[in-house]
Parts: sequence; structure tokens; C-alpha cells
Amino acid sequence: MLDFLSNGLRESWLLLVAAAPYFLVGCMLAGGLKAWVPTAALVRWVGGRRFRSVFNASLIGLPLPLCSCSVLPMAALLRKQGASRGATTSFLISTPESGVDSIALSWGLLGPFLAIVRPVAALATALTAGVMENVWGARTDDSAMAAMAQGCCGDQEGGFAAAGPRPSRWRVGLRFAVIDLFEDIGLSLMVGVAVGGMLAVALARFELESVLSAWYTPLAVLVVAIPMYICASAATPLAAALMAAGLSPGAALVLLLAGPATNTASILVLAKALGVRSVVIYLLAVIVCSLLAGFGLNLFCRAIGWEFDLAAVIQTQQAGVFSTLAAVVVLLLSLHGIWRQILTRLYRVTV
Repeated sequence: MLDFLSNGLRESWLLLVAAAPYFLVGCMLAGGLKAWVPTAALVRWVGGRRFRSVFNASLIGLPLPLCSCSVLPMAALLRKQGASRGATTSFLISTPESGVDSIALSWGLLGPFLAIVRPVAALATALTAGVMENVWGARTDDSAMAAMAQGCCGDQEGGFAAAGPRPSRWRVGLRFAVIDLFEDIGLSLMVGVAVGGMLAVALARFELESVLSAWYTPLAVLVVAIPMYICASAATPLAAALMAAGLSPGAALVLLLAGPATNTASILVLAKALGVRSVVIYLLAVIVCSLLAGFGLNLFCRAIGWEFDLAAVIQTQQAGVFSTLAAVVVLLLSLHGIWRQILTRLYRVTV
């Protein structure tokens, strides 16, 4: 048991060391988005019912560092200020499925190939859902969307800059990058890294490659991913560990798409705010597009002979003083974010 724990912690640390430099870069980019992206501009880009608004909402959502929980108030604000139902639906899918932090983390743990495939698949899923919503969705006004404006994370503007001059943008962006963001996802990230390391050790003891790489694995992963809550960043080390044990790239992609975009809590909120028909369209788009992307990626990887090697990916990061220092920084910032979250929730203290 002690050997298992020590080996699991070692693998978790290696995952963190490999990913930390990229993740910190993603956090800095997220801070820049926080400080310099005005909400008024977002509303202007996603207004109207045309395909362009759906495309803009899907594209804008890709780099934003919001989880499936904190994206709800931002989507409510966009809808309240004129965004179409299709654009709102697209935003609700592309935003939690991607983000500059999770893309950077994917580059560090999954390699450049999957780091590119992931946001492309998220964009396709969001576009499909938005178009379906505009064509088949309800035509009624959504006054219930106002109830979503009080989210579980962030402020009513989803943590983005208001239009017009704002003092100390650098301070606002830096605070978001090193404090607010880690308060939001620090616990999930640490759990994801720890579980990923433990999974890597546990699965290495069993001959499961034939099961994990079976043709039906993407479908099995989808069934598990839809009701669970996992943010895009936390899903990345889990996908890396499972792929190292033999999980097919397509099944891992399904986890990375469906896991962050759907969970029981957000589905219930969406059903109340948008209606059952819109939720059916939302889920149908996520399910169909995730499976098509997963099975398609497996076929493509087999055709070109591409295989994932986590050890090789980690070795290419050339772990040294900088990577180790970055891992220590990420660990400390995550612990600080968890502590702030505990104080806020248990004692209602704003730090």
C-alpha cells in the first residue's frame, strides 16, 4: 500500500512538473482576457439570430477560462443584453470545453496534436448546437435567464472587464491569474493531478489495454462523463493517465468534451432557464458531436499510425529547475485558492 501511494504521488508530481509551465502561461493569458476583454464588445459580437452570431459566440468562448458552473451567469448576461438563443447555447458549450488554461495544459500533457484537436472539436460542437437551437429551439423570450445571473463563481459579468476605462488593469488581470482563477479551479486541478497519478500506477498493474482501446470505449466514456462534474483543466491529467494505460485517443477526447460541458447540476439549471427543448438540443449536440469526434479521431490515428506516449511527452518537457519551480508555484497557488474557498464557504469571509 505504501509503495502504491509513493509511486502514485511520484507520478502525480511528474504530471504537475510537465504541465505547470504551460498552465502558468495559460493563467497569464486568462488574466489578460479578464482585464482587457469588455463585456459590451462580447454582447455586440454575439447579437442577432444569424449564423455569424453563433460562430462568434463559439469562437469567443474557446479561450475564456470559465468552468461549466461560472459560465452560466456570463451566458445569462449575454442573453439578457441581446444574444440569440443559438449564440447563448454555443457559448455555453465552447467555453467550459476549452479555455487558454486547459489548452496550455493539454499542450504540456497531451502534446501539440491533441491540444489542437480539442478546441477544434469544441468549436464544431458549439456551432452545431447553436445552429440547431436557432432552427428548432423555442421562440419565446427567456425571462428565466435572469435567474442564472447569480452564478456559483465569479461576478455577474463572468469576471470580464466592463466597457470603458478601468483603473489598474494589470492588477486586475494579475489578481485573476494568480488568485481568482486558482480559487475557482485549484481544488479540481489538484484532484485531477492526484487521481491521474494514482490511476497511472493502478492501471499499470493490470492488462487493460484491450478493454480501454476497444471500439466501444468512447460510448462507455460518454455515459460516465455526462452526469459527472469535471472542469476542462482537471479533465486533462485524467485523460493523460488513462491514455498512458491504453485508453484510445477518441475516448479521451470524449471525456475532454462531454465532461466539462455537461453535469447534472448545470443541466437542471438550463432546463429551468431555457426549457426542456433547448436542453434536449444541447445534450443531443454534445452527445453526437463528441461521439463523432471520438470515433473519427480513432480512425484517423489508426490510419496515420499515431500513438500516445505519456512518458515521451513528459521527457520532451525537459524537466529541470524552471519546470520544478513552476510546479511548486502552481501547487502553492492552488493550496492558497483552496484555503480562500474554505474561508469563503464555511465562514463567509471574503479574503
